[in-house]
Amino acid sequence: MSAAAKLAALLLLAIGLAGGVWKIRHDAYKAGAEAVKQEYAAAATKAALASLKNQERLQDAVNQVGERHEKTKRANAVSAAAASDELGGLRNELAARDASATEAPAAACRTDAGRAERELLGLCATTLIELAKEADRLEGKLGALQDYVRQIKD
Repeated sequence: MSAAAKLAALLLLAIGLAGGVWKIRHDAYKAGAEAVKQEYAAAATKAALASLKNQERLQDAVNQVGERHEKTKRANAVSAAAASDELGGLRNELAARDASATEAPAAACRTDAGRAERELLGLCATTLIELAKEADRLEGKLGALQDYVRQIKD
């Protein structure tokens, strides 16, 4: 065999060897890349499921807070109606007292005192009802916020 033929054979052997090494490294790279893709896909799926579970938990907390808030609003409405009825009864009682006081001839000076008493008690009662409504409203909001914070912490 001539030197040129030997050199050509050696060159072909080197090219074949380099091609085989490249093929092995390329296949290993593809396998590694595929493994990394699968790891990332699994991690992304796990994170998405955890996020969905957390979102469901928070939505449940929001629903519970809303339900409690509605119950509190209904209870506060009943309480406000009772206070309003009581105020109406108080006004009726004062009006009856005033009517009986004006029927008596010697009660002229007591009428002004009765009117002042009515006005003062009516003003106090109205202020107390408004204060109670505001306290009930704030109590409902506070309870709802406390429930929501408890749900988030869990």
